[in-house]
Amino acid sequence: MVESKDAPPADGANRPEHEGDKGDFQELLKTPLEQTFSAEQTLQLLTGFVNFIRRNQPEVWTQFSQGLLSFPNDPGSHFKPVLDTPQNRLEQAYQDAQNHLIQVRHATAQAIATQKQLEQQLQKNRDQADTWQNRTKMAREQHNQELEQQAAQREKQYRMAVEDLEQQLNTQSATQSELRQRLTEFEALVQKLYTRKQVLIARHKAAAATLKAHELISQFNEEEATATLDQIEDRIVELERQLPEKELQSKCSLPDDQQKLLAHTVSSLERAISVIERFESLLKKRGVTAASDDESSVARPDG
Repeated sequence: MVESKDAPPADGANRPEHEGDKGDFQELLKTPLEQTFSAEQTLQLLTGFVNFIRRNQPEVWTQFSQGLLSFPNDPGSHFKPVLDTPQNRLEQAYQDAQNHLIQVRHATAQAIATQKQLEQQLQKNRDQADTWQNRTKMAREQHNQELEQQAAQREKQYRMAVEDLEQQLNTQSATQSELRQRLTEFEALVQKLYTRKQVLIARHKAAAATLKAHELISQFNEEEATATLDQIEDRIVELERQLPEKELQSKCSLPDDQQKLLAHTVSSLERAISVIERFESLLKKRGVTAASDDESSVARPDG
């Protein structure tokens, strides 16, 4: 049910907080032109103006806020021109449809509120007509012809108002039903536009990335890269061939003093080996002589 004109607003709980701000805002608007506003007064004026737009022109505030949200995060980029790219055009087309949907929803809500008010008025007139009908009966029972005529006249007025309201409400209901149906269809259309927008953006990004990849591949010089690798490989092979010779030279190339020491050591070892060999030969000869003496002593009989 729609609230009556005398009922408090939906945000009645917060109304006292805004009354003071509203009064200050109105007082500041009356300030003479020659007087300069302070920083605090300027902030109050801006706050009052924003609240006024939000309460009385919600569609304007919605468009304004969405425009602010569409700005980039970089403040300096606000003055940069927007590139006319497929993605930006798709985003703008969807944003326009979304803004239009918000306006349609607001208009539909106002139409529904108007219909609720007609229903309330119709019910009140029906109640009044029934009330005056009862009064007409009471006047007739009391044989008060004057009161009966007055009550009947008032009842007739309310019955006529009921008929007019019923006719208007029937027309409004038919229009309301059609409006809701169109709103539902439009919401589905906007959702379809959003899905298609996302798909087209993804396709555009994929196509652009694929094209960039093909361009990079076509710009790559395979022959030049292969020639460079062949040159490096030839150099590595040459180094590998030189590696054994270098190792052999490193083993044989000793300083002069170390070469002399090595030669002296080898000569000393050779002399020591020669002495040992002669000593072993002498021992073998002495061993053979001792063995022959033993054999002759065994063959000779005792005294």
